[in-house]
Amino acid sequence: MAKPAGKKSAYTFFVQHEKGIWQEEHPGDKIVFGDFMRECGAKWKTLDEDTKKPFATKAAADAKRWQEEMADYVPEGGSGKKRKVKDPNAPKRPLTAFFLYAADHRAKVREELGEGCTVGDISKKIGKKWAAIDDDEKQGYQDQAAKNKIQYEKDMEAYQAGAKRSKSNGSDGSDDY
Repeated sequence: MAKPAGKKSAYTFFVQHEKGIWQEEHPGDKIVFGDFMRECGAKWKTLDEDTKKPFATKAAADAKRWQEEMADYVPEGGSGKKRKVKDPNAPKRPLTAFFLYAADHRAKVREELGEGCTVGDISKKIGKKWAAIDDDEKQGYQDQAAKNKIQYEKDMEAYQAGAKRSKSNGSDGSDDY
């Protein structure tokens, strides 16, 4: 069974109504979508609640229809992308120069901004500071990131060699003989 069509808003019913009117007035003409939608949006904003009421009623009925159809809907298995399972023993990717800088300065920036600051506020401030620091200070973080990357590549080679070795032995870790 296919997934039920989504519920429509009052505005959607209004646009459908306006489209019907436009097509009656301009038979055979093609609608310029952007212009038409801009006009509909402007017109919708000027409508009073009484004029919007029939569209809201249709939207409520459609929401009820959607609710009833979703109650019977059972998603088919296998839909959607399957994520590759990450091996917890695999080496973690190294931090970039910016993330090393951010780790060093996050607590200080959080103090500066005070309570109530969001993660986004902290990130923006750190990004601005990163952009403002001189090249010598950045180079220190870039050098550390390069060292971490080289170590990660070595760890990854060892990890992959170990994984290949266990596969070539035919051992899958089971006790079956």
